[in-house]
Amino acid sequence: MGRHTLIQIGELCSRVDLWDLDAFQKAAKLCKLLGVHRPFWRNWRFANPLLFLTGEILHTCHKFFFNHILTWCKALVRAHALDTHFKYLHQQVAVRYFSSDVSHVTQMTG
Repeated sequence: MGRHTLIQIGELCSRVDLWDLDAFQKAAKLCKLLGVHRPFWRNWRFANPLLFLTGEILHTCHKFFFNHILTWCKALVRAHALDTHFKYLHQQVAVRYFSSDVSHVTQMTG
């Protein structure tokens, strides 16, 4: 599966200009890709994301972050400071951008 994904990404990069982010994102979504042209696991010899990124561990890490890390950060730096930091992060491809308060989020999805 990892090799198949890399082949799809390579074909997409040959058809669409990588630096035209809007066109690249739209074309990637049509191929059921996230729009990341260089996945972190691309150079791992036997990489298969379906084997090492299982649903349960992703859910566990996600819940741990939301229930513990984010709660601790809100208590440590206060909600207003945390919201301000998240608002001023640069927007990036395939990364959620919070234009409003992050401290009042009641539910997160992967």
